[in-house]
Amino acid sequence: MLYFIPAWYLKNEWKENEQLWYIRRTQTETDDTVKQVQLFRRNHICEYEILLLSHAPNFRHFLHRQSVFRAPYWPVFDAIQEVRRRKQAMFSFHNLNWPRDTEFVYTPFSVIAMLLGEMYANIEFGEYGNPIQVDLYRNGQITRKNIYDDRGFISCTEVYENGKKAYEQYLTEKGVWKLCRFTDGHVAVNPHSSRYLIRTLR
Repeated sequence: MLYFIPAWYLKNEWKENEQLWYIRRTQTETDDTVKQVQLFRRNHICEYEILLLSHAPNFRHFLHRQSVFRAPYWPVFDAIQEVRRRKQAMFSFHNLNWPRDTEFVYTPFSVIAMLLGEMYANIEFGEYGNPIQVDLYRNGQITRKNIYDDRGFISCTEVYENGKKAYEQYLTEKGVWKLCRFTDGHVAVNPHSSRYLIRTLR
């Protein structure tokens, strides 16, 4: 068995988020590991697996773009977050629990949720039209950023104080936080949900 361990991170972060559909692609798309996986996939050279160490909530879209959708992989954050779902899920921002009287304004780039004449949320989409991020606002300042997994749940939420990120939480499929990473770099583990999966089947 051959293991590919790519360094697909967003600068010094733990994650490689899905690209917004209107922004140019990052270096991950042309990484040497991508070409090597394509080679092994097409030529059946030997058994292999990708060990994904970064938080990539829309990784299946990335594999599809690279024509290696069926490539075997093991994501460490799925193990940490106890994610058992394997398939992508249909998900609409209309299914979220919006306040009464929320009005949606469709712009060329995103959908803006307005509440009582003020921006309440900004909904961002991936290139497949799936919602990947919802930014929540209060009094014109961002308060929270919810990052959605393509399997239909919030995978990570970033909390802001006075417009600056204070911490980010990595969640289970049911919304229970597992890890909390603060901007100063220290990490807290939820003592009431400290289990993890030994192996997630793919």
